[in-house]
Amino acid sequence: MRRIISILASAVMVSAVAAPASAQTVPSWARDKQVLVTLVDGPVQTGKLRSISASEVVVERAGRQFHIPLSRVTRVAMPTREVRKRALVGMLVGMVVAPLVLHCGGECAEDLIQIPVLVGFGAGVGAGAGAIVGALQPKNGAQRIVYEPSSPVQSASAPIVETAVQEQPRAPRLQLGGSVGIAAVQTPVNGIAGPAIDGRISWRTGKHVSIGALFGFYGMNDEKPGEGDIVPNGVRIITNRVPNVAQVRTWNGFVQWTSPSGVFIRPGGGLGFHRFAAYRPYPANTPTPQVYLPMEVSEGGLIFSLAAGKEFGRNSRIGFAVEGFFVASSGEDSSSHRTIAGVNVVPLIRW
Repeated sequence: MRRIISILASAVMVSAVAAPASAQTVPSWARDKQVLVTLVDGPVQTGKLRSISASEVVVERAGRQFHIPLSRVTRVAMPTREVRKRALVGMLVGMVVAPLVLHCGGECAEDLIQIPVLVGFGAGVGAGAGAIVGALQPKNGAQRIVYEPSSPVQSASAPIVETAVQEQPRAPRLQLGGSVGIAAVQTPVNGIAGPAIDGRISWRTGKHVSIGALFGFYGMNDEKPGEGDIVPNGVRIITNRVPNVAQVRTWNGFVQWTSPSGVFIRPGGGLGFHRFAAYRPYPANTPTPQVYLPMEVSEGGLIFSLAAGKEFGRNSRIGFAVEGFFVASSGEDSSSHRTIAGVNVVPLIRW
């Protein structure tokens, strides 16, 4: 038995000495990303990282591949814009600052939806601002190390070999969409279900993150105020009908995270405009008007939105998405808060 173990140990040692150096592996987060290759005896090489082997580093630039001998490489690093980190910081700052800056001053403390709307609004705006700052940050700041040799590199005369490759088509980044669906708009008094439409534009800042803006229209089948809704009775008013005016328009920015399979989540924040019924006395400036003329007016407030769903054909020019969404809109004194929940089908075009 001891002799067998000794023979096996010797075989393992011999194979270990005779085996060539194993190939380096490129981390998944660095594959096909822009990197900086620092050489011991030459200028820094840049390009998309294709592979790292036991003998060379291969980067691609302007439709050509550069095979850099590993004996000349002192470091391979990936510049980062830190979009995710800055979006997270912006979201946390917005969640704290928005309620402090945009609070009601005690005039609407009884409206419990005001706090979550302000927190959600701050989170959406802060995350969007952080993502934009991160995306616009030049790629010359923080670096993530992909490869460093375990021992000092000596100057080598091995040349860098350049070969031509076929340029791969770039994944589309700009995305336009318009959705059609159904949504329920709930007011403190009543609610209404009806068609929902929106238009949106977004820009893919990374493999998974997009930022954009959405313009939505909900409750378009609501009731209209009429001339006989309220009538004068001397100095008093008789209410014959209370129309269900529940139309809401939203303008909000968002940050969307999408998985490789197309599943996404999209928080956002912005402004909502509520339509509500109003009545103008005629003739005006008199204590006993003859009639009250109906009209619709709008007032604005902060909103928080959250959507989740799945995109189909994410890497093609034309696709579509199916999503569910929720919107909380704070409104003001005349229209109070409203909530919207619904589902959409969204045709998408990408460039």
